[in-house]
Amino acid sequence: MKSAIEDNITDGVGLGRPIAAEPDLPKKILQKNVQSALASPFDGDFIIGTSAANSQMWQAGETYIEEKHENPSYGIMDLSNPKVSNKYLSEVQYFLPDMLESMAMGTANTVLKYKVEEKNEIVYNK
Repeated sequence: MKSAIEDNITDGVGLGRPIAAEPDLPKKILQKNVQSALASPFDGDFIIGTSAANSQMWQAGETYIEEKHENPSYGIMDLSNPKVSNKYLSEVQYFLPDMLESMAMGTANTVLKYKVEEKNEIVYNK
């Protein structure tokens, strides 16, 4: 993000997909705790990247605030972890054709409700 602005490639950056993974990212940037979002292996693939962000938003809603232990990312998969991103990619490849079929029938199921196996193992722990 920072280099895109410094190199005059863009005037600003979107935070939609990055904050699906890390809801408190804007706060971290403003407090100068981080300079950018974690890299996602799906940044170059709009379809899979959007699906992953949708899944992460669904995951965020599946954990009560009391369970998050003051960590807004608790319970959200960490796609910067290759083990996690590879597992998600294998699941999403089965989901996308089903999603397209449901859309054609007028009953769009657009969110892969992907559950993390062990919340402490494969989520952001910051």
